[in-house]
Amino acid sequence: MIKVFPDLDITTAHLSGMKYMDAISGCTFVDISYILTVLVKLHDVEQTNRILRVFGSYRLIFFTVYPEGNLETYCDILDQMDFTIEEMEQIAYKNIIKILKI
Repeated sequence: MIKVFPDLDITTAHLSGMKYMDAISGCTFVDISYILTVLVKLHDVEQTNRILRVFGSYRLIFFTVYPEGNLETYCDILDQMDFTIEEMEQIAYKNIIKILKI
């Protein structure tokens, strides 16, 4: 689909699971809501931060209908990373506003 519709914004849920390297070049946006806690359990906060940085904050969204834990857990994890306030705002709501065009 990416080759057929190169201008299409594609959002991948859960950072494409453990195949996040495949999502780097194939998606416009990636949802990190469910996978964030899983990545931290598998790796650690520092390595998860490096993985997210490969995508860039302008491509990350936090949108979930199925949180793995409570929102405080997600916020605690993100607070341990080196995202700026502006980058956190992108992840938390600015990127989804861009997608929804609201």
